[in-house]
Amino acid sequence: MIDQDKSKQELIEELAEIRRQAAHWRSLVTERDRDGAILSAAIDCFPFEFFAIGTDGRYMLQNAVSRQLAADNIGRCPEDCAPDEYTRQLWLDNNRRAFAGERVEAEVEAHVRGETRTYYNIIAPILDGGKVCGILGVNVDITERKRAENALRESEERFRLLVEAIPFGAWTCDAQGRNTYISPAFLGKLGMTVEQVREFGWTNALAPEDLGEPLERWRHCVRTGEDWKGEWHFRMKDGTYCTSLSQGRPLRDSQGQIVGWVGVDIDITERKRAEEEKLELERRLLHAQKLESIGILAGGIAHDFNNILAGIMGYADLTLIELPSSEPARANLEVIKKAAQRAADLTQQMLAYAGKGKFVVEPVDLSRLVEDSKKMLAMSVSKKATVTYNLASRLPLIQADAAQLCQVVMNLVINASEALGEQGGVIAVATSAIRCEARDLAGMVVGQDLPEGQYVCLDVADTGCGIDEQTLLKIFDPFFTTKFTGRGLGLAAVHGIVCGHKAAIQVSSEPGKGTTFRVFFPASGTAAPAVRSDAMAAPERASGTVLIVDDEETIRISAQRMIERAGFSVLIASGGREAIRVFREHQNDVSCVLLDLTMPDLDGAETFRELRGIRPDVRVILTSGYSEEAATARFAGQGLTGFIQKPYQLDTLVVRIQDTLDGPEVSRA
Repeated sequence: MIDQDKSKQELIEELAEIRRQAAHWRSLVTERDRDGAILSAAIDCFPFEFFAIGTDGRYMLQNAVSRQLAADNIGRCPEDCAPDEYTRQLWLDNNRRAFAGERVEAEVEAHVRGETRTYYNIIAPILDGGKVCGILGVNVDITERKRAENALRESEERFRLLVEAIPFGAWTCDAQGRNTYISPAFLGKLGMTVEQVREFGWTNALAPEDLGEPLERWRHCVRTGEDWKGEWHFRMKDGTYCTSLSQGRPLRDSQGQIVGWVGVDIDITERKRAEEEKLELERRLLHAQKLESIGILAGGIAHDFNNILAGIMGYADLTLIELPSSEPARANLEVIKKAAQRAADLTQQMLAYAGKGKFVVEPVDLSRLVEDSKKMLAMSVSKKATVTYNLASRLPLIQADAAQLCQVVMNLVINASEALGEQGGVIAVATSAIRCEARDLAGMVVGQDLPEGQYVCLDVADTGCGIDEQTLLKIFDPFFTTKFTGRGLGLAAVHGIVCGHKAAIQVSSEPGKGTTFRVFFPASGTAAPAVRSDAMAAPERASGTVLIVDDEETIRISAQRMIERAGFSVLIASGGREAIRVFREHQNDVSCVLLDLTMPDLDGAETFRELRGIRPDVRVILTSGYSEEAATARFAGQGLTGFIQKPYQLDTLVVRIQDTLDGPEVSRA
């Protein structure tokens, strides 16, 4: 050790002695290397620091790298060359351990030429006969490697934080497609740990339908190295399944060999649900638009058809009146009249489908209505069908047209009977009350925008052939039928009546397992009114003047002859403008106006306003091929005194006119 208190001359002499000892040590080394240059050159070729320290704790040997970085320190103690106190103490400690016979390896930092560098330090004892005669040391500069490791560590940490922060799943696999990493976000959804995934495999979380073709496509990509894209259905920790959009690509080494896979899984469950709901909504909208279009067409046809039937039935009535009872032709006319009435019934079904049928709304007990219909239903179904009833008592009342509801029950039961065919079976008719949420009603036919609340249900179930999915989409279309013969209007009329009652239909069916129709009517607490009676009897003789306004000549003439036979005087007009002119000329004589709703120049509503402008107390009976509810909607509160639907019969028309004339006076306000 160099004593700092010695004089300069003493230090020089001591240094010279150290160099003599170093020369002696070199001579010992070169005894095995005759020319001495081989070992020296080899040591100087080391790309790292190499040094030796004698038993006196002083440097005895340095290679070229050591001399370049730390100058020639031969004869000096290492601690005297330390850049700071921390390094000095570290070197002292490591050297003591090496002199004690221990091999020491440690990372140390040193300030070299103004910067801090990191070295990997190895110090080992030199043994001679088991005795330590010095130590050898190596300092490898690992500064750049440490910087690279730190940069990699920081990069990996950023990547880890990024992967853990993203809301979707990230994953890696080995070259065989086995998972080596899954991000915590996705593991949390699956309710699995990384160890469980590695032990049991991620395919254990797949839905059964994904274990076939989708899994085989993934394995194909693993074999061929193609990019992967597909959908998985994973079972989550709560037992439900999520839909995941998965994408991945292979990782390759410098030779192009696949060494692994990396990819992401995005939970698209809500998006898929929204897409399905959108498609379902679009399907319902298109279906509703189709039915509405067909309904408008059916309503228009029914209206025009009723105008034609009005003339046929009118002339048939007139001819029957004029022919003597002994005339054989009367039988033919009766057949014509019955055929016309059947056609009129058909138009009523068309109007019902279009939502424009005749509605007389009143409180109805659905169970009582079905009970009263049992005999009629028994005569309408196949003899091989067994009809059972389970009718709830004390049901809430519903606001409905009893006649239309009878048609719904009849059509559903007949439809069920036809579904049974020749094999026979059971038709179960039931009524009940149930509370429905808005979401329950939204999935039904004509169930959109209905409020949640109490509903009264009519169920008609059969054990017949059932209905396949494609046919279910068409069963309410008018004139669609799966039967060889038939009009195909039964269920279409049911649809229209249900629509008109602000109700809903639910259909459940499976081929070979029967069908159930359930109709939901909004419940009402209104008390039932007194029973109505539509019985009318024609008077023996009448008087007064009736103005008939209709653009159909056959209807004008037949109505004129009907009314004249009853004793009335008649004025006629072929349209609204002519009616106004005729009425203006004979306003004091006209007792009543029989006014058609649909005319080409001025329609019934416009003509009505003009007539009321001329004489506010004029009595007007509206006539139309449409139902009363649909036809009179535009006349509410305007003083309309009556309505009669085409086609009408002679006695019905005359009684309606007489009732209008005998009724209260029309207000002039």
